[in-house]
Amino acid sequence: MAFVLAGALYAVDEILHMLAGPAPAILATQARVNARKRARMLDAIVSAEERMDQERRSDSPQLPRLCIIIGSSSAKVGLDESVLSGPQKHGFKVVNLSGNALGFQELDHFIKMLSRSALKPDLILAAIHPVFMIEARTVPPSRLAAPDPGRRNLINSLEKSLQSRWAIANLPGMYALFHNQFMEARFALLRCFGEPASALESSAEGTGSGTESLLIGLHAGPELLDLQMRHWEQIGAFDPLQYSSLEEGTKALQSLLRRTGAWVPHTAVLLMPERSDFRRRVPVEATARLVAAVASADASCLVLDLKEAVSDQDFFDYQHVNKIGRKELSRKVGEQIGRLNIDGTH
Repeated sequence: MAFVLAGALYAVDEILHMLAGPAPAILATQARVNARKRARMLDAIVSAEERMDQERRSDSPQLPRLCIIIGSSSAKVGLDESVLSGPQKHGFKVVNLSGNALGFQELDHFIKMLSRSALKPDLILAAIHPVFMIEARTVPPSRLAAPDPGRRNLINSLEKSLQSRWAIANLPGMYALFHNQFMEARFALLRCFGEPASALESSAEGTGSGTESLLIGLHAGPELLDLQMRHWEQIGAFDPLQYSSLEEGTKALQSLLRRTGAWVPHTAVLLMPERSDFRRRVPVEATARLVAAVASADASCLVLDLKEAVSDQDFFDYQHVNKIGRKELSRKVGEQIGRLNIDGTH
């Protein structure tokens, strides 16, 4: 059903583009990170500044050290601030500023924005996947430029119909069932329209509701998993030879880490969990290339490998944990932060 709907809409879309040409919004911008993502980044920074300001005004005798997590949707949905900052006894206030569909280029831009803010972290934790090295080379132009509003409105209307708070609160079982079908249709639409490959990118402005609603369901349907796997196959993520020359991915990651290292005292890279059937297909060259790029950019940056930290039944899809995996992963990441033995400098 998802393919039929996506195919029909794609045909209509192509006819309209033949008649009217590409959308002016795409032609008018050459920005590396589109305005909608920049607005979300700014909102996240302002919200974090306000939260930290409240902490300063509290009666607590000593402010905790600050750890900021940056990453894509797998980190956003998989890392719970309340668990990370809770009983871990590592002395950090952990703020998760991960966002949807953020690759190395976008995270580099985010760090640039963060460094100009009032936030003064002692630790930046970059939560990523080795296959991001490949994706940095294959980011479609529509992800880096402003998306076509008409295309987005079509997907938005479908998403809004499924984002009813009443349905989530009162019919969780029914919502989870239809949510899986929606995710599959949305993924197919995004791929046909040349939008970001992530099926989890929320089109609701500033809320990221699509990612949070993932926690309603425990497991993705087979069609969505098949679409995701074919996407990674198509961009060469499982081919060892593709990792022999990754200039774009290496430069993007190194720029991100050098910018971070110039701003904060400590940086660590967290390799996020992946389901075993996906992880087995990713060649060892992917992690080796990433680790080498990290060492070249910042020799003091630690790499925390948690790719195998979550069991398969606790994943929603190949890279995103479900609500059970979220709690377990957050606990383990909190333990890793505690083992870093970092002294506060701010």
